[in-house]
Amino acid sequence: MSREKRRAKEEHELSELQRTFDERLIVALRACAAGQWGLFGRSAAGAGRSFGRARFESKEATELLRIGDEIDAMRTALGYPEGYPLYARLRSYRRRNKDDDPAEPRIAKQFLAEIQGDS
Repeated sequence: MSREKRRAKEEHELSELQRTFDERLIVALRACAAGQWGLFGRSAAGAGRSFGRARFESKEATELLRIGDEIDAMRTALGYPEGYPLYARLRSYRRRNKDDDPAEPRIAKQFLAEIQGDS
């Protein structure tokens, strides 16, 4: 396979993986906005408490993180200077862990609004 064809195939695979990530992220954000916790690594029981989060993860969050890591590895291999922006934003939201940070459903609604504003 020629270098150009291999590059085109890898670019197509990356595009498909990013599309899958986007679709799954939207579904997970809508579920979280409706009250399903775990996308941002917190539990409803531990929200707002100073003892921190015990890294409560939903299956959706675990899968999104796996796909996001794969996307970033592919982007690096293809020579992109930065990781995937939506994945970077998800990780940024997941790092928030202060007592006065909003609860997961509110974060999900904010993130959805940002994504819809980008469209």
